Amino acid sequence: MKKSISAVTAGFAILLASSGIAMADVMPLSVSCSGVPSATSITWSASVSGGVAPTELMWGTGATTSALTVSYSPGLHEITIQATDASSTVATSSCSARL
Repeated sequence: MKKSISAVTAGFAILLASSGIAMADVMPLSVSCSGVPSATSITWSASVSGGVAPTELMWGTGATTSALTVSYSPGLHEITIQATDASSTVATSSCSARL
């Protein structure tokens, strides 16, 4: 007999089948980012924690990598990163860096 635990995370109902994952083991999904400027570009990096594996990333540019480098003109630049986990929970963050 399969046991399951029902939970609500960030507005989405998820069903965790008995796979050894206890509710206490599932942390809320979060994503953060940072930007490191060089002479003509900014290298953006994202970090994901929590949620239900696997997670996917999508930058405001459409890129799906955990880091990307974008060329910019001098000034303040901002980018958005979105993480989605296996339960379809979405977390979003924005970061900025000056070039």
